[in-house]
Amino acid sequence: MLNALSRNWWATVLRGLVAIALGVFAWTRPELFWGSLVLVFGVYAAVDGVFAIVAAVMGKTGDRWLHLGEGVLGIAAGAIVFLYPGEAGTAIVIVIGLWAIVTGILEIVSAVRLRQEIEDELLLAIGGVLSVVLGAILLARPRFGEVVTTYVLGTYGIIFGVVLVLLGFRLRGLKSAGTPRK
Repeated sequence: MLNALSRNWWATVLRGLVAIALGVFAWTRPELFWGSLVLVFGVYAAVDGVFAIVAAVMGKTGDRWLHLGEGVLGIAAGAIVFLYPGEAGTAIVIVIGLWAIVTGILEIVSAVRLRQEIEDELLLAIGGVLSVVLGAILLARPRFGEVVTTYVLGTYGIIFGVVLVLLGFRLRGLKSAGTPRK
């Protein structure tokens, strides 16, 4: 698993950069963010799903199904958003909440498996926990309102994106060092 992840470190970094960009957009242009939430989330979920599938296809471990599942879920979430844009409001918040919880759980499972190969690797687990927390917040209060939901999603995007970028560069370092678990 470590070998597959370290070979595709760039996909993890790219996922993080897209999440950061989404978060910055939410914070700097909240009036545009909410109005374009359907499009922005649909594109993000689909692109994130494609990169997760790329990581699964390029990997050569038994854990490919976790990335594949995360990727298919991301693409499906994006497709649902594009097919039903008129029901955006509360429905989009619920879709985002469910997506965040399921992908967060898959990331936690991946992190547990990754810890079998390297020590002190918590970044993927932290990202998974953040996703689950975001999903729980959104499902508990889907009618927060436009402003609060925009800032919650923006904050999550920035924090989660930073975690993914750090993880990606850590994986890159492990690839170049060829470092197995100690």
